[in-house]
Amino acid sequence: MRLSRADFRSACKSFLRIEFASQGITAFGGLELIRRYFRLIELHRRVQSVFGRYGVGGDYRAIDMILVIVGLILVGGRRLDHLNYVCDDPLVKRFCGLLRLPRERSVARWLKRFTQKSLAALVEINSEIVCEAVEKKNLGRLTLDIDGSVITTGASVAWAFRGFNPHHRKEPSYYPILAHLAQTGHIVRVKNRPGNVHDSKGAVAFMRELIDDLRRRLGRSLALEFRMDGAFFQREIIELLERRKAGYAVKVPFFKWLGLLPLIRERQRWHTLGEGLGCFELSLDIAPWEKTLRVVVSKDCASRNEKELPAQSV
Repeated sequence: MRLSRADFRSACKSFLRIEFASQGITAFGGLELIRRYFRLIELHRRVQSVFGRYGVGGDYRAIDMILVIVGLILVGGRRLDHLNYVCDDPLVKRFCGLLRLPRERSVARWLKRFTQKSLAALVEINSEIVCEAVEKKNLGRLTLDIDGSVITTGASVAWAFRGFNPHHRKEPSYYPILAHLAQTGHIVRVKNRPGNVHDSKGAVAFMRELIDDLRRRLGRSLALEFRMDGAFFQREIIELLERRKAGYAVKVPFFKWLGLLPLIRERQRWHTLGEGLGCFELSLDIAPWEKTLRVVVSKDCASRNEKELPAQSV
């Protein structure tokens, strides 16, 4: 007999009593606190209103599946088949608001229904929650760190390839690009990519959408600044940030065509930064880009190892 949707859900209006004591607690002890937080930010309402515009259906609602996946991660699950170990746990059921948790195949089928548009729904929900939290901080400036992060996967995971994976060189991986807010620690935006792409692949579109979204939600006059490593030292990225009037600090690689090394070797006087540290500043003319950038070079005077510091527009 096929069950109705009402047979899956369990109404949960009360809170469990929480006591802080010296003895250890179970690994599931934080689920009740997270459940209360989700209620405070009205996660159910947000998910239902956003996902209602997309065709991700099934016996379980979008919020049900999202809570199942989040709950699985919180209790230490790393694969969908780990649901078999927690599917009968009463605290996990309470966290998800369900009488019956979906099994591995049900969650896998639900995830396969996602399209680019429904993935955009997750980005919209995350951006809405983060921007509301940031707005309460009354920050005058947002500092965003842009970088890639390697996620090792199984051998049969779709869209995962061998690439830059320093700890598991022969294993397939994803290489998502992330925007991390330095002041609060929030992940403001993330876009997944296969593991065999360059660190800056798709960065221009990613940063353009990020800037437009933040200023639409937090105000056009919002001051933004970006910090990036040498992989993002590209003309298109710098021109985008200058057009959007965003500050930036980017590590400058020692490309031969930049001519940095001869300038460093010819330098006789260095400003002292501290014990064993020196620096100097220069205006670097980049003819192919038709730009002049302000570059600060530092070195460890003790080890004589020269290294590049962030380049900033003049």
